[in-house]
Amino acid sequence: GGRAQVVAGGSTALTFTITDRPTNRDALGGVAFTDTLPAGLTVVNDSSTVCGGTLTTTAPNTISLSGATVRQPCQFQVMVSAAAGGVYTNTTGNVTSITGGTGNSATANLTVASPPSIINSFGAASIPLMGTTSLSFTINNPNTTLTLNGIAFTDNLPAGIYVSGPLNNLNTTCPGTVTAVGHSSSVSLSGATLAAGASCTVSINVDGLAAGVMNNSVSVTSTE
Repeated sequence: GGRAQVVAGGSTALTFTITDRPTNRDALGGVAFTDTLPAGLTVVNDSSTVCGGTLTTTAPNTISLSGATVRQPCQFQVMVSAAAGGVYTNTTGNVTSITGGTGNSATANLTVASPPSIINSFGAASIPLMGTTSLSFTINNPNTTLTLNGIAFTDNLPAGIYVSGPLNNLNTTCPGTVTAVGHSSSVSLSGATLAAGASCTVSINVDGLAAGVMNNSVSVTSTE
């Protein structure tokens, strides 16, 4: 249970629900299970009382319940973290009880998304005043199994740099909407989608209308 998708470095609640069989007339006693999380998912050391038993989490990846009593469905959550992107499949050990024997195990999947990356570069290290050069953006989806949607960036150009106009030589391989109005001071991309491991580029001509060193920086986001 919990959120089925989180950002790399984030946390989510892993939800467990234990139920008694409808045919049992009495509550189950001594209910227990152990869950060893897959590599890449972690928990912190903690202990609490749930379902009338003891829930213990042991860093980096062990969750265990012992001595619980279950009559009505019992539900509880454990916070887990994922440092890297990927798809994680968590399967618990079988739930057991003193009075009802061995039950089933449970499986849940968690998709962890790494954010897109972006690199921007000018086509020339230096240009004359009133000169023109290209400005390129390369965006990459580092995830190996996850498509990123809603990829976007807005680059507010440094003072003195403007989009060439009216012919700004705009070219893009990014499947989204690029906005770069001639003589304006910004370039933006919105609504782009990149398959796992894919990359795309946006390039445009810009003019240097002021002297000096121009440092340009930009960041990129995605829905995931």
